[in-house]
Amino acid sequence: MDSRFKELGKNYKLKVYDRAEHGFFCHERSSYNQLAAEDSWNELTAFLKKHLE
Repeated sequence: MDSRFKELGKNYKLKVYDRAEHGFFCHERSSYNQLAAEDSWNELTAFLKKHLE
């Protein structure tokens, strides 16, 4: 994904959460990672506020 965005000249931010597996946001899964989920939610809401308001 990173290389494709660069190739297309897109302005983006890629953030990888160490020790966060697929599904880390779902609190009903064993892969739930509270710190990553909270941070990613804050990142998402800040992005939406910036670009949709």
